[in-house]
Amino acid sequence: MTQVNRTLLDKGVHEFDNFMSKVKNRVPGLSQSLPPKYGLLGEKQYYGTAAALSSVSSDHPIYPELRRLGQDIPNIPKLVNGHELTMFDRTMFRYYRANPPGMASLADAYETAMTSHYYMADNATKIELLRNVANFYNVAARNQTMTENPKLQIPAK
Repeated sequence: MTQVNRTLLDKGVHEFDNFMSKVKNRVPGLSQSLPPKYGLLGEKQYYGTAAALSSVSSDHPIYPELRRLGQDIPNIPKLVNGHELTMFDRTMFRYYRANPPGMASLADAYETAMTSHYYMADNATKIELLRNVANFYNVAARNQTMTENPKLQIPAK
């Protein structure tokens, strides 16, 4: 039934964080009630053939460059101020990391970094530059997620 849901009814990858949402993810029709999972650059994630992950805009030059440099796509934090992020918080975080209010998109920032004169250096410098971009956008996403969900602003005990 899971394969039928993915291939015929709902090819989107969804966030889930507990048993019930995991069940919803596998039931045709109910999976669409879960928030979508966003990729590094804010694109919705989809299942491709044989349930392999693919995305709409994975042709952005950052993806092959991260693979060439042996770097993983930056993950989002599991905790903010000691609070575990819910599936909706994670969706918000991914969205705001890719599209922070009042800033260039993460895709544009990576594009700018990769075409700057600093990027003509050795691979270690390139890795450091890309990590700095990711960290800057993670901080912006963290701050915006905390603004949207005020309970995250108070440190957990």
